[in-house]
Amino acid sequence: MNPTKQDVQRFISLGYATDALKFADHDCTQLSQISPETSMAFLSGITSLVTHYARPFKRSRGMSMLEESFVPAENLSLHRLLIEARDKAHAHLDGDLGDPAAGKVCHQIRLLKQRDSQHYWVPARLLPFGRKKLPEVQALIASLLTKLDTETDVLEGRLLSFITKLPTGLYVLSEVAPFFVRDAAHDGIDEIGDIVTIN
Repeated sequence: MNPTKQDVQRFISLGYATDALKFADHDCTQLSQISPETSMAFLSGITSLVTHYARPFKRSRGMSMLEESFVPAENLSLHRLLIEARDKAHAHLDGDLGDPAAGKVCHQIRLLKQRDSQHYWVPARLLPFGRKKLPEVQALIASLLTKLDTETDVLEGRLLSFITKLPTGLYVLSEVAPFFVRDAAHDGIDEIGDIVTIN
């Protein structure tokens, strides 16, 4: 079966989704080694984790996204926690400060007034979870990567009829048939690690 433009678009999107989730998994590994959980390094790592995790589920121009139905039902609450942390605190600042008296707070600006009349303004950030939750997050990421691999393999099978006809070299996947464009800028590269492009 020949691939369609939609197949190629989906294949590209799945590639970026896989890449983002692998970064999220790496973030989890790094976070498990950072102490204390209140440190700037841990907070920064959480921002990286939730941003990478959410990327495949957010609409981007020209990219299809993973729907929430892609997430196993038993992991939906954790998935939603990660997305909400990204949307309200780590990639965007939610204007709703919540009701501190009710314990419903996304962000707080706290005033620390000391006995010597000194005072400090301290922004408090939302920490969606601590280190103990990381294995559960990694298990969710692993299950998503498995599903992505399965769907990617099916689409790659449709592209094989084109791939087998290509001469050795580096190609850019295009949405237009024949779907592969020779990357003349990188002619002669045969090691995958040499492909990273820095503008």
